[in-house]
Amino acid sequence: MSIIYGLIMFIRNQLFEWKLLKEEQYPVPIINVGNLSMGGTGKTPHIEYLIRLLSEKYRVATISRGYKRKSKGYIKAHAGNTFDDLGDEALQFFQKFPKITVTVCESRRKAIKELLSEPNPPEIILLDDAYQHRYVHPSLNILLTDYSNLYVNDYVFPCGKLREFKKGSDRADFIVVTKNDTVLASIVRSLVCSEIKPKDYQKIFFSYVDYASPIPLFDHIDEIPQKCGYIQIIAGIANPYPLEVFLKNKCTELKSTIFSDHHEFTEREISDIVDDFKRHLAVKKIIVTTEKDAKRLQKECFRKILEDIPIYYIPIEIAFHPQEEDFDSCVLQKIESIIK
Repeated sequence: MSIIYGLIMFIRNQLFEWKLLKEEQYPVPIINVGNLSMGGTGKTPHIEYLIRLLSEKYRVATISRGYKRKSKGYIKAHAGNTFDDLGDEALQFFQKFPKITVTVCESRRKAIKELLSEPNPPEIILLDDAYQHRYVHPSLNILLTDYSNLYVNDYVFPCGKLREFKKGSDRADFIVVTKNDTVLASIVRSLVCSEIKPKDYQKIFFSYVDYASPIPLFDHIDEIPQKCGYIQIIAGIANPYPLEVFLKNKCTELKSTIFSDHHEFTEREISDIVDDFKRHLAVKKIIVTTEKDAKRLQKECFRKILEDIPIYYIPIEIAFHPQEEDFDSCVLQKIESIIK
């Protein structure tokens, strides 16, 4: 099954290489952030990193597919949109960065056409998770791979989690190894580079997760205690390991209830978790979720279940380990060369 699936993707990619299928190019820089694996590499915080880097100088727009949204077609985010309209990632972008343009659409080409037809079009467009969306030719293709599960050590679905053969990494301009430790030994950096074996035209960078202070899910919840006896994690993410490691140092006992990536919670699931949480005897106890999951848990139907529960979400940001070629400088140089 993996060979068949991989061959289908390989043939599709070859059709683009042979120009039998057309990649559209655009007059503005298009930056794509994606991966070869099926989630879990940290695309959302890396998109946010690029927003912070670029939005002070340029008009920035993002395009997401809007995974698991209930709406269809092209939507430009506006006040009043919910998770059902935009999906969790796009809603998070819109709420955190109100000065940029946030859109969702199944067709990236259609979304780009809509954005460029506006009176004041964006100067840079960020594509969220479009590495396999070959109909758009990115100006800068950024491939993410999790340090704990490098794509070179993985296999095509269903044997592994890859969406295509490892050769697909050849399309990347930058390869970012994500979720490293906050201290990165030079020997580790060298070993990873030797495994990936980048092409001459590719640059490798190493990033890590920087956790911010927990924020109450609802306004009436008190600030989080410094040390907890018990922490219960609720999350719909592909790789909960970094979050678990971070929280283990902040409590005596940690329990994780992990669902599939972008899981749409039910009232029954949340009720069962809350009942289990209430039965625990610890005096200082809290529930923690991710920033993306918080967008789904803030629905009115869950508020009634969670309103008396100390529940928090933890925003994260990305930081890059220093190296000779700085990630920010490389991105900005690429953008400036295109705009000129």
